[in-house]
Amino acid sequence: MSLAWAVAAPLWLGNGIYDTKLPVIASFMMFTPTVAVLVIALAERRIRSFSSDVGLWPINRPGKFVVAIVLSYVIPLGLILQAPFIGTWLGVFPGDLENYTILHILAGEAGPFQYLLGQAGLIAVASLMNSVLALGRKLDGEDGFGAGCKRTASSSQS
Repeated sequence: MSLAWAVAAPLWLGNGIYDTKLPVIASFMMFTPTVAVLVIALAERRIRSFSSDVGLWPINRPGKFVVAIVLSYVIPLGLILQAPFIGTWLGVFPGDLENYTILHILAGEAGPFQYLLGQAGLIAVASLMNSVLALGRKLDGEDGFGAGCKRTASSSQS
């Protein structure tokens, strides 16, 4: 946690969320749990068994794993695509669902299909980048280092 605070210190001491380096600092701050997990694994000399200790490998049920990965991309895209329709239906979003004027303006000469395909690709790439940066939070169980390794620590003691 101290590492994340140290990485974010320029924001606290500078312009905060208005700092031009915010995306870079926030990305590094998201990566600090991964660094912490790797440092602790090195300190405990558990690098060889690291992937099995944190549950990365072996994948016990590959079919379930693949379904989870596919759903992790399909569900957010579905939510994003349905939002204008539900928002217009509820009256909280002044959508133009007859002519899609804004979509045509944003798409320009490429056309709406090309524009939406590009947006879907950006969402997929951004989510992949986010998952790499936030990997440490998943490895340490989001409760501090060792939450993901408790089963191996307790089973090795008995």
